[in-house]
Amino acid sequence: MFNCQVNNLGVTLMHAPEVDPVGTWDLVDSLVENSVTGEVTRPRGIHPGGRLIYTAGGGMCAVVTAEGRKPLEGNDDIVKASADLFHSVNAYAGTYTVAGSTVTHQVEVASNPAWIGTAQLRYVSMEGDRLTIDANITLAGAALTKVRLVWRRIG
Repeated sequence: MFNCQVNNLGVTLMHAPEVDPVGTWDLVDSLVENSVTGEVTRPRGIHPGGRLIYTAGGGMCAVVTAEGRKPLEGNDDIVKASADLFHSVNAYAGTYTVAGSTVTHQVEVASNPAWIGTAQLRYVSMEGDRLTIDANITLAGAALTKVRLVWRRIG
């Protein structure tokens, strides 16, 4: 549903309703689409883990983990186990702003230092207790990747 308003030139403007993501959310699905091939995968598994928090004061924190992560303790190859753990988590925190159906995260701290100081644009929709976030991300040496995260409100 769109909100309409008429500007002073008599032109009708269409605006998506502004989303209100304030709350605590658990990750229920994580999809990735390769923009070159169109292939859709679940690299974080069928049951990824994650928590997303948006505060009324404009703060945010997100942690996303792959299913089946193994603890570092008890691994014979600590170097490989450490790399596996690093590559199976994405975490960052900072502030956010909402404009219509987009949310921009201003990253202040992150598991990947390359994200610190960046603005991460997210396309957001809400239906019932579900929050769907779409993002276009380019990783080093990879094609543009479309990511969809689906969250369930828990608080």
